[in-house]
Amino acid sequence: MSKLKTELAKSNAEAQHLASQKIEVTAFKGIWGLSVLKLDTIIKDFYMQEFNHTEGGAFERDEHHEYLGYLEIALKVNLGVDLEKLKVALNAKDEIVVCGIKPEVQGFLDRKDSWKAKEIRIHKGNHHVLWDDIQVDQGHKDLHAKAEHHRSTVEKRLKNGADFRCYDVIVKQCVQQVIALLFSPMRKKVVFVESTKLQTKGLWEFIEDYNRLCELSVGKIEHAKSRPALPSS
Repeated sequence: MSKLKTELAKSNAEAQHLASQKIEVTAFKGIWGLSVLKLDTIIKDFYMQEFNHTEGGAFERDEHHEYLGYLEIALKVNLGVDLEKLKVALNAKDEIVVCGIKPEVQGFLDRKDSWKAKEIRIHKGNHHVLWDDIQVDQGHKDLHAKAEHHRSTVEKRLKNGADFRCYDVIVKQCVQQVIALLFSPMRKKVVFVESTKLQTKGLWEFIEDYNRLCELSVGKIEHAKSRPALPSS
């Protein structure tokens, strides 16, 4: 009888241990973008482009047009990662290997664009000498198009995160802390790598498969406990 109680206690402890290793993802499931850093910043961009160059004749001055713009954008930026891009696997040491942490812009808030300068300059001068006449034409037919091109160039740069690469290390460290906390119930070492040759799964798929294994193991233990004990000889 004493041996039976010992086996039962051992089974209960094992079942509780497995149950405690199950990862609760209710609060995370469905959240693909994880933001870990918010910045209040001002982007300052100066842009100059020459166009419409015309060679003057023997008694005429050369002429070329020049767009000049200075745009400031005040905004709040959320930096983080796309959880859908994370890949997870177990290696031969039974460590959790995570790769695919790529910092990116998760969104912008409270954006305000302000043009500090936006104009077309017309330069005129004699052959092979310095320009001797500069005119500013605020009503130039190309001013709007040039300014929109300027703005769209800055827009593309903002979306791909080029202005925020200096924060990549901080974002990665914050994300690694969150992922390590998420996997803490498994009581395994978490290793972060840039790439791996291991057969990986997506983050949620890996967690769901692991939880399913825990539930199956607990179920087997409970089933074994429910079976009548064999009489001792």
